[in-house]
Amino acid sequence: MAAAPHRHDHDEVHGPTLMEQQRRAHALNPASPLPTHDDVEAVFERLKQREKTNVLRDIANQTSPNQQVTSSEDAVRLGEGMFSVDPTQLEHYGARTVPSLPIASVDRSPRTGEDTALTDRIQVASDTPKGLDDDAIEILEAIEVRQRQNERQALKRALEDAKNLVDDDLDF
Repeated sequence: MAAAPHRHDHDEVHGPTLMEQQRRAHALNPASPLPTHDDVEAVFERLKQREKTNVLRDIANQTSPNQQVTSSEDAVRLGEGMFSVDPTQLEHYGARTVPSLPIASVDRSPRTGEDTALTDRIQVASDTPKGLDDDAIEILEAIEVRQRQNERQALKRALEDAKNLVDDDLDF
């Protein structure tokens, strides 16, 4: 708080003290005069006089027009020397890592926050036979989604009952 009182001056307890601290610290600084129009113009003139750097002009184009350009064969040879890949590694160059152990798939069904109603609607829509009219599709999808939700609720109740039975047996 002391290092940056302006960030905490809304604090109910310390706010008034921090604002007073800021006011007193400001009073210690001498008042600086506002810049005049001439001061602003002088800054712009200094910026105009400064030499601007251009990377292409100043660094990259250091060859004279009379200098002979490198042939394409020489350029290829230079590139091969700089960016060569070890021939023993060439077979695997750029390949993805192959895991040493199989990666088991993850069951995502019990994750909290998953929108099961949305996944039910998507699954039912993908399983719905094509060729039916829109009203029949809508009715069929509504029935299927409701059936899936009822099955999920029945499974949750069965799991809760099993948990309660186990919890009751563990009372000592």
